[in-house]
Amino acid sequence: MSWILVTGASSGIGLEYCRHLAALGHDIVMVARRVTLMERHARDLHNEYGVQVEVIGANLADRADIDIVARRLQSTQKPVSLLVNNAGYAVKRPFDSNDITTEVAALNVMVTAPFVLSHAAISAMKKRGRGAIINVGSIAANKAIGTYSVHKAWLAAFSLVLCEELQKTNITVTCVEPGTVLTDFWGDAQPVIAERAKAVVVLEPKQVVKCSLKALREGKAICIPGPTYKAINAISKVMPRSLLAKTGTYLTKKRFSLP
Repeated sequence: MSWILVTGASSGIGLEYCRHLAALGHDIVMVARRVTLMERHARDLHNEYGVQVEVIGANLADRADIDIVARRLQSTQKPVSLLVNNAGYAVKRPFDSNDITTEVAALNVMVTAPFVLSHAAISAMKKRGRGAIINVGSIAANKAIGTYSVHKAWLAAFSLVLCEELQKTNITVTCVEPGTVLTDFWGDAQPVIAERAKAVVVLEPKQVVKCSLKALREGKAICIPGPTYKAINAISKVMPRSLLAKTGTYLTKKRFSLP
């Protein structure tokens, strides 16, 4: 079986990718900041599924750490056949009142890292004649919920560009755009998010993983898990920009007011 590299692999959707793909017999490269936690998960994956698991401690807000991961993707030893750009987090303050260092760090994790890592992966995959990339975006890409929406809108557009440029190769790219998924992404606000989200729908990480892998096999550029979020996405695309912006501002304030 092949090697899979997953960023943001210590918990949530990233860890679910590792579990799901390890269960299929793939060897895993786990990338995240929390090395001790990843090492524990790595032992569990190896013991349960008999796969090899590498752990790379990296803070993707730091360009030097991004380059470390890029070098692993370019390695001809244990070549990576699937890159999952999953690392991301919520920026908890509006742009105009936030510290610029915090904003740039988020930009690096959710834009610069996928950009650099995808380039490294594609370069290596082209030489081998095959490969795949999954970018974990968000339904927020079609809204106006702080700079997080900007990052995810860029990721969706980037994925579409890669699909177009790589259509004559054996390299496929899919961007999955989930709605609310209960993971460590929400931090201490997770119970509040769970309560508020009952009116819509809460996705499990495994739903996101299965949707993206199915879309990847089918050659689809964009995947939105769940019929409810498909409908929300369709409505967002036809809403007037002014109303979309007002809705986004309201949702942003709600999020920033969470405990």
